[in-house]
Amino acid sequence: MAVIGSAATVLGLSETLSRNFSSLSQQYLEIKHYHTFLSLPEIDEKEKSIDIIKPHIVFDNVHFTYPKTNKTRPKRCAF
Repeated sequence: MAVIGSAATVLGLSETLSRNFSSLSQQYLEIKHYHTFLSLPEIDEKEKSIDIIKPHIVFDNVHFTYPKTNKTRPKRCAF
């Protein structure tokens, strides 16, 4: 009876240990992502302003050529 009781206790403790290791690995991944986020460069608010109300994409310094010609034409697009 003592051996069966001890085996049940050992199994319960090993299950708890397994859960703790799983929780630790999940927390490590979360901390790793947070550390990556914190290491991103800061944006200078005075240097770049983002229009949140009317977001748009601008292609600047984009050139194209028509087929069978060598003449490049600058093009500025805004979406």
